[in-house]
Amino acid sequence: ILTAFPDAKVSGGRGGGTDIEACVAGQHWRWDEVEFTVLHGVSEEPDSQTQGASLNDGSCVLLVNIGVQSVLLPGDISREIERKLATISGGHLRANVLIAAHHGSDTSSGYPLLKTTSPQYGIFSAGYRNGFGHPHQRVLSRFSSLDISTLASFEAGMISFELTGSGIVSPPEAYRCSNRHYWSWSGNRELCRYLCRYEIQTLQLGALW
Repeated sequence: ILTAFPDAKVSGGRGGGTDIEACVAGQHWRWDEVEFTVLHGVSEEPDSQTQGASLNDGSCVLLVNIGVQSVLLPGDISREIERKLATISGGHLRANVLIAAHHGSDTSSGYPLLKTTSPQYGIFSAGYRNGFGHPHQRVLSRFSSLDISTLASFEAGMISFELTGSGIVSPPEAYRCSNRHYWSWSGNRELCRYLCRYEIQTLQLGALW
């Protein structure tokens, strides 16, 4: 991406490098009807609580708003930072779509943030059979206990949401379902039945399901 856009301005968290501008809580910008707000980033004046923080806790936390709809991208922050964000927001931090922090690690996605954001969808960005075991079963259980629908990139491929000012155009689209060849197996049957925008089960090929 940077090769294609060499003049792009890049913001990042702790450990991002000298060519990357540090993201700082409070940064805000607007692009057409979409608003972007940094809720957490690199502290300009680290105190005793943040000096020893890991690189993960220096992640940029970005809230994207489209009208009354929102998407929260928390980077790799831990449950401790999640709890702080939930507390600071006074319970008013909402997100229709939540990208699970740290790929679904059990060090993240605690109940305080999940209950505060109350997302409709939780997305896990993780590789197939990754060595870290992401997403962790306890994390999946926390999402499930709050009736949050979850999708994982290793199963669904690219996951696309269409948001408008009034709501999410549902269901989201999973690349491995919408671009599935009839002779190949790709993803979970129930996932594709739920997500595919076309009624593939009504076709003659439905027997393959």
